[in-house]
Amino acid sequence: MKNIFKLFPVIIATIIIGFSMTACDTGTTDLGGTPQTYTVTFNLNGGSGTAPGKQAVNAGSGITLPSGSGITKSGYIFGGWNTNASGTGSNYPAGSSYTPSASITLYAKWNVSLSAPVILTATTTYGIPVITWAKVPGADGYIVYRNDVNMSFQTSPFTDLWATTSPPTACTYVVYAYVWGVPGIILGPPSLPVTVTATIYY
Repeated sequence: MKNIFKLFPVIIATIIIGFSMTACDTGTTDLGGTPQTYTVTFNLNGGSGTAPGKQAVNAGSGITLPSGSGITKSGYIFGGWNTNASGTGSNYPAGSSYTPSASITLYAKWNVSLSAPVILTATTTYGIPVITWAKVPGADGYIVYRNDVNMSFQTSPFTDLWATTSPPTACTYVVYAYVWGVPGIILGPPSLPVTVTATIYY
């Protein structure tokens, strides 16, 4: 009997160790299970053509966003993929890498297709160049270049107070319309250049 009682601690320890190993094995199996996957769906957002197919991606992995080739919208230019149909969400360029944190629908981002501004007048007032141009539909604003130097954001009429010189200098102006994009601004085509001779004034 004494020998049997001596064996009790060994039996109990064996049971505890076996239970612990079983519990550890169960946890390892859970950690090695099927990885979570997300689905990325693409919506043309009013455009025409065939939407890119859905893509399944494992959590933590990325996909390459479709180029947008073959999809169009009249009067607009494709500008990547946005998390919001209104275009006010996060924007991702076509061909860039995207890592989702959940299943999501990405919407085609459409930017207004701008026309080139038409310069109406190019004159001087007291030797200062003054440029006017016609409004471009859909434009958020305009940028003027003088002799290839960015004169920043301007409105029509544009009075170039920085161009007065002595002796007189020929200044060539080009005007671009733009829309706000993500990121930064998106320029339309340039106007035809016009040249005005600036002179010093007192």
